[in-house]
Amino acid sequence: VTKPKPKPGTVAGTTPRRTTPPHPATHTRPHSDSTAVAKAAPPQRPETKHNPAMAHNPVAAPTHKPVTEKPEKNPPPIARFTMPHAPVRPTDSSGSGMSRHFATIPPPVLKTRANPVVRTLTVNVNEVTLNIYDDGVIDHDTISVYLDNKLVINHAMLTDRPLVLTLHLDEANDYHELVMVADNEGEIPPNTSLMIVKAGDKEYEVRVTSTEQKNAVVQFKYSK
Repeated sequence: VTKPKPKPGTVAGTTPRRTTPPHPATHTRPHSDSTAVAKAAPPQRPETKHNPAMAHNPVAAPTHKPVTEKPEKNPPPIARFTMPHAPVRPTDSSGSGMSRHFATIPPPVLKTRANPVVRTLTVNVNEVTLNIYDDGVIDHDTISVYLDNKLVINHAMLTDRPLVLTLHLDEANDYHELVMVADNEGEIPPNTSLMIVKAGDKEYEVRVTSTEQKNAVVQFKYSK
């Protein structure tokens, strides 16, 4: 009987060795104590992907509310004007006893229009404050104000916020003449304004009406 020849790499009478490689997951590295330890794959962190919907989602994306300032309870005046203390002025030659020192040449708007006196106020304090408002409906009335023939308020609109003018009167400067000039008559003619005069503990209301043909004059006299 002829025995079959053994395959190359084998010994007769022995079991052939396994030639296929082991499964990758159970591949082991030989140790001194001949114990096989499986190599585990390191844990992977879940990837965080940018979600474009978050930027446009008002619920998911944080919102920033605009900060709004609370309106003031007492709004400031539109403009404030203060007339400085005047030096000693000569007495008017008309015999009125009032110390007057007006501009030599009145402006044309005071010469070409009528200038009736609507109110004369006599005060016994040195400082008088005027608050000028629109009287009635705010209809874009605009005024200019002349004090002793000098322009002190130029083309100011009358609103519910005052135009403030401060006058100083004393024995040497005991007379002021205020002229209200209508730059226009607003949407509802004529041009009307309300002047609140504060003189010490007293307060006066002066309603002024002016047109493009007629100004309005308010006189202030100081009496000690």
